[in-house]
Amino acid sequence: MRSFFPSVTFLTHLEKVTQVDWIEFIEGMTQIGQTTTYRGHINNKTVYIEEYERTQTLAALRNHEAAPRGTTYAENMNMVLDNIRSFLYDPDVDDIEEITFTSTYRPDNAYSHGSALAMDLSGRNFTFSNNSNLPFDREAALRYANVLGRYEVKSILFNCQYVRDNVDKKNVFGLKQHEHHFHVDFGVESFSNDTQRFNCWGSYVPFGATVEKGERRYRCINHANCTYKNKRK
Repeated sequence: MRSFFPSVTFLTHLEKVTQVDWIEFIEGMTQIGQTTTYRGHINNKTVYIEEYERTQTLAALRNHEAAPRGTTYAENMNMVLDNIRSFLYDPDVDDIEEITFTSTYRPDNAYSHGSALAMDLSGRNFTFSNNSNLPFDREAALRYANVLGRYEVKSILFNCQYVRDNVDKKNVFGLKQHEHHFHVDFGVESFSNDTQRFNCWGSYVPFGATVEKGERRYRCINHANCTYKNKRK
């Protein structure tokens, strides 16, 4: 018998408890109208997840086979969610109002997503969209990266030279297409230094799309207004 929740409200509003049944929480998230988006709450923050990601998360939580790194997929997924929950309860991220969970488990992925040891975090308040209507706050990005470092996170992929240079644990690495979210990795401690070349190159122009003469395929929309002296040219 489960007895660690005071009432069924935990299905959409997760209180700070010592143990969480993540299957019940994910299953209990509410579908928003006729969309494929589901919504729940952790602490005072709204959590969103798309239907595909919800299905994959539940698949990992129910998979008790050994993952490539020795533990089971279920153990890995529970550990990741437990640490993200702790992050969302940290008082240093009280300004986060909403967050989106993506790429929680991708069985065809050769890296941490395939072992349920990574998650992508994004959202209107959380990161730093390549949409120019959402202003970038590099100090918030740095603060969030530092707070995540308190909770077993081994590395983060995010394209910002300022965050990479100033994060406490020196565990932030640049990689193309990681300019509007954090890839939070609980399995890999570092990535190739070659990925540094993507920092400050922001929004990604997909292959097949036209790149104007003199324009880089990876470009940061904040570059022109960024005052960081070590930003990449």
